[in-house]
Amino acid sequence: MLHHCSLVDLSGYNQHDPTIADYLIDAGELWLTNGVDDFRLDAVKYPFPSFIASFTREMIEKSALLGRVGMMSFSEETPAFKIIKTLARLRQHSPAIQRGEYTPLYEDQDVLVFKRQLGSETVVVGVNRGLPKQITVSGATGLPNGSYRSLLDPTKNGVLLVTDQGFQIQLGQNGAVVVWLK
Repeated sequence: MLHHCSLVDLSGYNQHDPTIADYLIDAGELWLTNGVDDFRLDAVKYPFPSFIASFTREMIEKSALLGRVGMMSFSEETPAFKIIKTLARLRQHSPAIQRGEYTPLYEDQDVLVFKRQLGSETVVVGVNRGLPKQITVSGATGLPNGSYRSLLDPTKNGVLLVTDQGFQIQLGQNGAVVVWLK
């Protein structure tokens, strides 16, 4: 029973009732179909382990039908965890991420590339929820010329190439690139 948190006043759902369980699973599938990538079930009041297992299984199956790769289980060795850890460290140490100006550089239905800039520090972020892509953008970006590695995979050289004419960024399938220019 919850007594000392903000969930105490929320109503509960009897996830053992098949009608309610089906409703919650249908709602989850609707959100997946509309582009949601993840759920937080640990914030649900009184979650039943059997329902969480059933819900997770259904969402993984629906994600697979939609052609989307999901995080099948929690592990500090997963790519998702490593990305989150890297981004958390960056947020802690980068004034540009903390309070810099946001400028979109490119976007389409699957890709968003933007920069956050504060003073001489810039962070460029590219996120792709689709197939692998090489994005080329013409025109001035305000970025210094050079070939840059991503913080998310420093072994790959040249994922971001900036010239006077614009930039190129390499984005893997369901991938992300984060470049910190100090």
